[in-house]
Amino acid sequence: MLGVFLMHFGAKLTTAVRELIFVHSQWDYEKDQLIDEKDRAERFYFLSDFQEKLKLYRGGNKTTV
Repeated sequence: MLGVFLMHFGAKLTTAVRELIFVHSQWDYEKDQLIDEKDRAERFYFLSDFQEKLKLYRGGNKTTV
């Protein structure tokens, strides 16, 4: 949630915060949370999209996640 909030409002992210958010948004933490295969696929898609946007994010630009 922190990453989504910061990127939504265009806040600057330090390298340490960016790395921390990226580490804790890994698929390994999420894969066993959902039972339904459709829900897993959807969660994987959105998590991958979030990680890609986090990698490309530059502070000061509002980003929709």
